[in-house]
Amino acid sequence: MWLMPIGYLMDLWECHKQFTGISKPKQERYIDEIIPEFL
Repeated sequence: MWLMPIGYLMDLWECHKQFTGISKPKQERYIDEIIPEFL
């Protein structure tokens, strides 16, 4: 119960660092890799 808000805060901090360019994501994915194109 106590670790959940701390984990949430750490996740928000990591998102902020990636948004501002301080850190890079560990794995970069694109929507085309996740959802293949159907013809």
